[in-house]
Amino acid sequence: GGGIINQGYGGSATLTISNSTISGNSASTVAYGYSGGIYNDGFGGGSATLTIGDTILAGNTVVGIGESDYNNGGSSGTLTDTGYNLFGNDGVLTAGATGDILFSGNINTVLAPLAYNGGPTETLALVSGSPAIGAGEVNTGYELDQRGYARVSGPISIGAFDYGSPGSPFVVTTETDPASDDLFGSLRTALNYANANPLLDPTIPFDTGVFDGIGADNPINLAAQGELVITSSL
Repeated sequence: GGGIINQGYGGSATLTISNSTISGNSASTVAYGYSGGIYNDGFGGGSATLTIGDTILAGNTVVGIGESDYNNGGSSGTLTDTGYNLFGNDGVLTAGATGDILFSGNINTVLAPLAYNGGPTETLALVSGSPAIGAGEVNTGYELDQRGYARVSGPISIGAFDYGSPGSPFVVTTETDPASDDLFGSLRTALNYANANPLLDPTIPFDTGVFDGIGADNPINLAAQGELVITSSL
């Protein structure tokens, strides 16, 4: 696979992919099979199981063939589709689960080129009008995209990049502590995101335009909801 190979030759291989974007990869044909995107191979008496959801798997190619996003290793690999995927129409993948999209157009109408769009790594941003925008599952709370940016409320975008994100939830820009619901930019909301994503280990900076760091000039009154709870490493 030009992007990923999940190979269980003589044994077993299990791979779960969610909220990811796999595009722009390429491969050459080889004796035992090929795929520009994912090669899921249980050849040699083994097993290979791929579970995929909320993911863009499109725009991958094989030299001399064209679009090739998935190969199941001659039926030796098993694919479980949990829904809300955007698949390239490579003749193998189907839109068989809730929310799936089978895409046949130019990938440039879905994704922009790889670039720094905020966050620590390059990302494939969604372009305006992309069919992946708002086509994912409903945000269950405190979800982040690849950049570490907050996912939108309601249906999120399919893939690793959330279009229309309000930005990083970890920057404290207000002295206000919300009375009940989250307030983006508040310390409480930043901690809620940190607690919900314990593997992220984020830094929570305070906006110097609001907090001057001098004495008690910028207190945050916690009377509304009481104490702050920290369960994640910061």
